[in-house]
Amino acid sequence: MVKIYREGRRDLLKGRTVAIIGYGNVGRSLALNMRDSGATVMVGDLLGGEHAKRAKSDGFEPRPVPEAAELGDVVVLALPDDAAPEIFRTEVLPGLHSDKALVLTSGFPVAYGLIEPPGDIDVALFVPKIPGAAMRDRYLQGRGFAAVVGVVQDVSGGALDVALAIADAAGAFKQGGFAIEASARDEALADLLGEQLLKAALLAALEAAFEAMVEAGVPQEVAALELYASGELGELGRLMALVGPYGALRLQSPVDAYGQLLRLGQYKRALQRLARGVAEDVLSGNFAREIYLERAAGYVKFNALWRRALSGRLAQADSQLRAQLRS
Repeated sequence: MVKIYREGRRDLLKGRTVAIIGYGNVGRSLALNMRDSGATVMVGDLLGGEHAKRAKSDGFEPRPVPEAAELGDVVVLALPDDAAPEIFRTEVLPGLHSDKALVLTSGFPVAYGLIEPPGDIDVALFVPKIPGAAMRDRYLQGRGFAAVVGVVQDVSGGALDVALAIADAAGAFKQGGFAIEASARDEALADLLGEQLLKAALLAALEAAFEAMVEAGVPQEVAALELYASGELGELGRLMALVGPYGALRLQSPVDAYGQLLRLGQYKRALQRLARGVAEDVLSGNFAREIYLERAAGYVKFNALWRRALSGRLAQADSQLRAQLRS
């Protein structure tokens, strides 16, 4: 049984400087939310870059990453998973002394051995389970969000308390919010498998459904509206979060629910065969190696995959629909 937390003690951060390394979507929301919660926040990013410029316009004085890592008492690594290992080794690690705590916003790099924190510091996990921009919006609305917290390395005996304090200051425990405790490995596996099983399957289903609907004579604008453009899919996701997938299904019409349940078995059998292969690829570490090799190669395959996706019928139709809606 996992532990669920609904509160933390942000007062544990009093008198300590929290250095947020990276000012992208997650880092920006974390820095703004924590500052608004009364924490002393420092931003570390590439000076002169777009993120540093945005941090300055938000009222921060961004520092070079090595300086921020050196000056921060709690160092929060809020970098993309593919960039984190190199920046950590060269710019963050030298500033991590024995009296500091490191907080990771993703379990992926440490779970696969891509970063190795020093053995004499606390290392904790705080992973918001919503996009960065939504984290900021919810904070301003007084609403919380779901997060994962955990302990990677507990030298002082207070690593989990630090994770919960960061979660609290970030706004996770505002109305309706909570955090589930998990290891870095479990968080990383859940994240990768969720992305590559559910989200990839959803994109594939959207493309296949769109093409079948258009071939059946449905106008492409109507097909896009039915599949996602109306916002109904997002509302179903919200309902699933509140009452579960089958609770949400009960709130749909009998025709809708019957059609879904009728086809469920066919799709599940096909997807299970694919899912086992994907899970094996992730568990073996092959995907982790591949993404870092891809980064080193300049994202050649990644860019080719983007081009292929954006040249498809759904992407082209969506572009036309967006143009019509703007006119």
